[in-house]
Amino acid sequence: MKNKKIASLFASLKVWWWVEKVQANLSIWLTDLWYDFYHILSEDIWTKNDYKWKIISLNSPFILWFWFKKILSLFVNAFKITQICKKEKIEVLIWQGDYFFMLSWLVKLLWFSWKTIAVVHTTIWIWPKQINLLLRFFLKLHDKIILISKEEYHTFLNEYKFDKSKLEIIYNSIDILKIDRLKDEKVEDINFNKFTFINIGRLTYQKWQDNLIKAFDKFNQKYNNSQLIILWDWELKEKYNNLILSLKSWNNIHLLGNKKNVYSYLSKSDCFVLSSNFEGFPIVLIETISLWIPIISTDCKTWPKELLNLDNDFFNIEKIKKTKYWYLVWLGTNTVENLFSAMEEYYLKQNISYNFLEIRNFFSIDENVNKWNNVLKNI
Repeated sequence: MKNKKIASLFASLKVWWWVEKVQANLSIWLTDLWYDFYHILSEDIWTKNDYKWKIISLNSPFILWFWFKKILSLFVNAFKITQICKKEKIEVLIWQGDYFFMLSWLVKLLWFSWKTIAVVHTTIWIWPKQINLLLRFFLKLHDKIILISKEEYHTFLNEYKFDKSKLEIIYNSIDILKIDRLKDEKVEDINFNKFTFINIGRLTYQKWQDNLIKAFDKFNQKYNNSQLIILWDWELKEKYNNLILSLKSWNNIHLLGNKKNVYSYLSKSDCFVLSSNFEGFPIVLIETISLWIPIISTDCKTWPKELLNLDNDFFNIEKIKKTKYWYLVWLGTNTVENLFSAMEEYYLKQNISYNFLEIRNFFSIDENVNKWNNVLKNI
């Protein structure tokens, strides 16, 4: 039987964020289902060689903005992508991310011979109105649009007026066996003898870790046998280091940077705190629940409400304000105070429970790979 050739476009796999990890894992699982899987990258090639996919680089820098000098790169990359797909006889092209949505119409003009799928990681609503409209125009050119949340689906269907037959909800998956295998590895650089809150995320304005740091400072002054761990790195590292040094609880707040195995830290912590202003698909929440770790989360767009109420109406905020899964914190002028209150309430009660089987069923590899397989077979 002839393998179907699939290509997925990314800016880079070098950074290895959650989105890249999810799609890289997907390519492994689909390869096991008799697909030939290619990753076409703008530039940086992921150096690991223990995977089954094939990597092709455009050798062109990742372009985000629209000034004239860089618009030329859209045409250059569109030509390169078309030539690659012709040479490799690609049958389905999967577009990942805003920049590649912009490329899609040029590629369509150059060659209509393959089917295309766009995967929207809850990003287009972030952009100003004019760019949002432009991205929606490009997205409508695709044969299928994969969305990763019910909230996105409702937005595309009811607000953006997309054809329902083009839309498909496929959640990102977690590898539970891998998490279980890594969770018990020894941690050398931190002692978990204190009540531990943990946050995992890039140090950017999106993640709002400054609110979490301030909330923890207030918490620690009242309950001093506690600590806050933040894993990852990025643009605000120096700013947050300076903030921490200005606080009374500075010696109980640890910015530990990037870690190869975050699960060993997560599994030993008492509570995970998501402080974000917005999210795409915060897969760290799914991984946290799979480790039976309680969660405090801001009520950010998108996903926290949806994960709290997978089977029901996730728009019913009052019903799910506080559930068996976690505490949901309102965003706004009192975010720091709200985070502190949730942290204190959980610390004093510690009565959140989980239904692990429910989470596993919704986000299992088998469930979501089967959905992808059906889309690819029928497109």
